[in-house]
Formats: sequence, structure tokens, C-alpha cells
Amino acid sequence: MKKYHTFLLDADDTLFDFAASCQKALRCAMEACGFEYQEPYHAQYLSINNALWSKLERQEITHAELLVLRFSKFLSSLGENPCLSGMLNQAYIKALAEECVPFDGVRQFLTALRNLGRIYIVTNGTASVQRRRFEKFGLQKYAEDIFISEEIGAYKPAEAYFSYVKNHIPKFEQKTALLIGDSLTSDIAMAQAMGVDCVWFNPQNKALQADFSPTFTAKNYGEILKIIQL
Repeated sequence: MKKYHTFLLDADDTLFDFAASCQKALRCAMEACGFEYQEPYHAQYLSINNALWSKLERQEITHAELLVLRFSKFLSSLGENPCLSGMLNQAYIKALAEECVPFDGVRQFLTALRNLGRIYIVTNGTASVQRRRFEKFGLQKYAEDIFISEEIGAYKPAEAYFSYVKNHIPKFEQKTALLIGDSLTSDIAMAQAMGVDCVWFNPQNKALQADFSPTFTAKNYGEILKIIQL
């Protein structure tokens, strides 16, 4: 009998190339708002955005504050008027909702995983953006349900987020659940805190940070499936 039957699956940077989606959306948004886009801006924006999401995970800021701060900080770093951040943020959200870049082999992986048990998507993000992106990809064909932080009102790795998820999965058992995700600070931290086994998806072979102890580590989807079928 297989040990794991319920799969809690992260989305961005686990199934989808968020950096690629972000780059396309940022270019589109800046050009729509009359700004000249340059390639270095992508890394600059991601650095600011990722730092703010880390603060959100630590409950130091709210999601609403993140949406305001990310583009005001970004525009300030470019020497542009930060008062235009609201306009740019709206254009970015609209553009990002239309960008969903899957990693190679995602559909095959999801099909194989669905044949082994139940899939539930656990994702931090802006609800309108995530819903549209997932709809374009057709994620609902593979997942039993999709849990988006903004709709829940709590963000990974908060206990309130995990409690909501487990309370909305029929016959949820922690011992047969497996969380799969790329983020140590949101996915793996939540799994560790809640006593759920986890796979750290690490295709870039990043160094494991102190204080994190994933149950398994995998560099590709094939390795994840082998772990599940042990």
C-alpha cells in the first residue's frame, strides 16, 4: 500500500515558471504605462517583490501593503515618481493574470500524480491573478481544490492557512499527506510546523538553509514520483 494519497502541491516555481511570467507581465505593464522597459528591471523588481513576500510570510506586512509597496519601491529605485505605483500595479496585475508558463513535463507529472492520489493546490498569491492563470492552464482538470492565500485570509506558512486547508479536505490525514514545493520559507516551513512530510523541489540545486529539514529533496518530477512510489 502506498504511504501518500493526498498531495498538497505548490504552484509557482513548482509547476509554473513564475520568473518568466513576471518578466512578460512587467514589460507589458511598464510599456502600457509609458515607461521604457529594460532587461535589468526584471531582476530588480523580483528582488523587491520577493523581499516583501518574505515579510508577508513572517506576518510583518499585509497583502494590501505589499501591493502598494512593491511598485513604489521599484519606481523609486529607477528614479521615477512612486506616486505612479498604483497605475503600474494595476497594469501588472492585469498582465500577470494572462501569463502562465508551465515547466517542461508539468502535464505528464500532474497526470501521473492524479493517478496516485488526490491533488490540492496550496498557493500564496493574489486571488484574481491566480484564478485566471490556473484557468488558462486548465489546472482544475487535475486538482480536487485550489487554496489561494488571499481568499483564505492567511498565508503560507501560517498555522491559520494550513488549518483551513486540512479542514476543507475530506478525510484529511496528516500521515498520508505529502506537501511538494520549492520554497523553504513557506512550503517546507509549513510542512515542518504542521507535521506533514514534504518534498523540497530543488531543480537548481540550491544550498539547504539552516533550520529547514525537508523529508525528501527532488531535482525533477521523475524523482518526486519515485519518492511517492517507494
